[in-house]
Amino acid sequence: MKPFYRYDLEVEIPATEVAVLVDALEGDDFSLRERIGKDELRRQLEAQQIRIEAASPDRWPDFQRDVGTLSAYLSEPIAGREIHVEPGAGGPLLEGWAILGRRGETARVALDLAWDAGKEAPVERGLDEAYARRHWDELPEWVRSSLTARRARLGRPVG
Repeated sequence: MKPFYRYDLEVEIPATEVAVLVDALEGDDFSLRERIGKDELRRQLEAQQIRIEAASPDRWPDFQRDVGTLSAYLSEPIAGREIHVEPGAGGPLLEGWAILGRRGETARVALDLAWDAGKEAPVERGLDEAYARRHWDELPEWVRSSLTARRARLGRPVG
């Protein structure tokens, strides 16, 4: 096995926001357009959903920026995933991030990952709660609110 990166992004776009997003992304520096092509991006936007599942030997350095760009034009927060798989002696070493975007701002939260040897693929088990607790004060308020709403135990311990 060779090292690789995997990127996932699934965004539903409200019908009322499609035209604005199509126009706005025309002028923006948006690497997703180069990765999937202008026509495919437009098709996905008009279908009211962007769906990306990409694997590459190289890191996609502008993925987080693209999540932020998309989120600037959408009324709801969005999330993408970046996972790096590196071969190791005892099995693949995994590192992954949920990349959250809201109103143009982004944040990264580590993922809890496992390796499925049968499928030879990473399996996401949710957010890494220990990471979220350790970095709680560094996360933007909107991320902390979202995490707390999802799982009350991520908040600071009481007492």
